[in-house]
Amino acid sequence: MRHILSVALFSIFCGSLAGCTAARDHRIIYQRYAGYNYCHTKVEVPSDSPRPGDREIVDYYGPCDAFD
Repeated sequence: MRHILSVALFSIFCGSLAGCTAARDHRIIYQRYAGYNYCHTKVEVPSDSPRPGDREIVDYYGPCDAFD
């Protein structure tokens, strides 16, 4: 009985850890280093459009590690 309980608790623990990982909701299309940790980046992000799957491209100027 103790073995079954420990296996069940371990399974619940692993399942809860798997739920904690979040997928990125953006995709870097273009990134160019401009010096001093400053980059021009184009990022594809989800759109506010009523159609699922629509995405828009955002121009971003700032730190290179903003989307890591």
